[in-house]
Amino acid sequence: MSDCSKNLKGFFLTVFLSFFPIYAFSEECHLQTEDTPTNLTFTIICPKLDPETQQALNVSFQQIQTQLNTPLTLKRTQKNNAQDWVERYNKTAKMLENLPQDNANSAETLAKIAAFLKQGKFLEIIALLESLKIKADDKRKQDAQVYFLSGQIYLLDNKHVQALPELKTAYHDDADNLNYGIEYAALLLEQGTDEEAIQVHQLLLEKLQQLPEKVQKEKQDNLLKIKENLAGLYAQSEEQEKQTTSEKLYQEILTHYQALIKTNSETCLCEVAKTLGNIAILLSSIPNRQKEAEQKFQESLAAYRDLAKTNLEIYRSNVALMLNNLATFISEPKRIAEAEQYFRESLDIYKDLVKTDAAYKTEVAEILFNLALLISKDFDRQEESEKHYQEAVSYYKELAKINPSYHGYVADTLFNLALLIDKKISRRKDAEHYYQEALVLYQDSAKQNAAYHAYVADTFFRLAQLIAKNATRKEEAKQHYQAALTIYRALEEDNPGLYQAIIRKTLKHLDTLKAHNSIWESPFKRLFSNF
Repeated sequence: MSDCSKNLKGFFLTVFLSFFPIYAFSEECHLQTEDTPTNLTFTIICPKLDPETQQALNVSFQQIQTQLNTPLTLKRTQKNNAQDWVERYNKTAKMLENLPQDNANSAETLAKIAAFLKQGKFLEIIALLESLKIKADDKRKQDAQVYFLSGQIYLLDNKHVQALPELKTAYHDDADNLNYGIEYAALLLEQGTDEEAIQVHQLLLEKLQQLPEKVQKEKQDNLLKIKENLAGLYAQSEEQEKQTTSEKLYQEILTHYQALIKTNSETCLCEVAKTLGNIAILLSSIPNRQKEAEQKFQESLAAYRDLAKTNLEIYRSNVALMLNNLATFISEPKRIAEAEQYFRESLDIYKDLVKTDAAYKTEVAEILFNLALLISKDFDRQEESEKHYQEAVSYYKELAKINPSYHGYVADTLFNLALLIDKKISRRKDAEHYYQEALVLYQDSAKQNAAYHAYVADTFFRLAQLIAKNATRKEEAKQHYQAALTIYRALEEDNPGLYQAIIRKTLKHLDTLKAHNSIWESPFKRLFSNF
């Protein structure tokens, strides 16, 4: 069943003409999946391999799947990763069959490579491929085939950094080969080299659009993927011209799939839903287009609901995601009830999904946090908000045991929890405990990510405000204010003007050390509410 929401995958078509059956793989390999409530097990089945070779290949395959996935990788993503790997393996085998044999030595080398490929011995293949690189000006296109094959072997071995220069060389040595460009562009996108990714995608789009109409139709999937990738890259820009181009590309994709819904309803409706969601996210960042953004969110949600009616297992999570996006988008004082309804429906879906896939705990925790933040604005519902924060903390702490990067989310939630209750005299001790716990986690996170220094300073500031209300702890409060001030001043040096207001406010508190009931607003963007 089609799943158009899967992550970007690499793809290429074999274009070589020669065929040498001496090391042909014959029937393609396929994926076998065993799904249990707690685990997924993948096996690659190659009908023509002997049992010993089959076992060697599976050992390599399963080791690579372990590298690709963690306990927090969604099962659907794990399945996509495994299927993509098998598809790449099959295409690489066919590509190897079609490499030209210039002489007896190259024929022998290719036979060894084929044997190693069947066993999943990728490092050995890389070493042998080096000997096939001619590195001569008149042989650049032939060399490009070898470099491209090397890139595919590195990708099969989950060595994407090493694959990039191989694919780059293949692309530059044979720039007319669209398949080389498509693979190279996809890897650039994955590795976050946006400027070069944009350049390559633009060139590919121009080449595809210059092809005869009949050939364009044959390459339609490639053309649409290039447009989607380029639209996503432009959408990240704050430049109006690039945002306009992004919207234009998304609209072209949308129009294409809307026209085909009658012929392939599920796949096309899924692409329509995804593209509407992408347009909504793009428009949501443009102040004068908020109504249009909400309309696109609603249309995307409606499309995913329709898909879920016929295939609940695949599309239910997409419904939950779009509900969360829509709720987040409309979270404003006049629409709290409406946003809450969407958050709660999304939460119910994710809590059901987590029963069969523990990786959805991430989404459950996120929505609990969002819901707590939303209803915390209602003074009469702060106790309910606190319960949601507490539940979110519990989920994030579980996640942090598997992936320490979630300690930052634990700290965020504890910080908000402390903010919620620190005005209540009876809860000051609890609030201080939460601030202190958040502070330790933020300090640890700041060792790996300098962005957390601002959060450390915020927490020192809040702790000082809280402690200063106790006449016997003014010296302790002073130390916290000074710690916050030191960090704010360091941040101000790197961001002139951004922290001046909070520095002045901190100095004022140090001068007076009196309790203040005024609202303090952080000078940088944060999700947290202030009281």
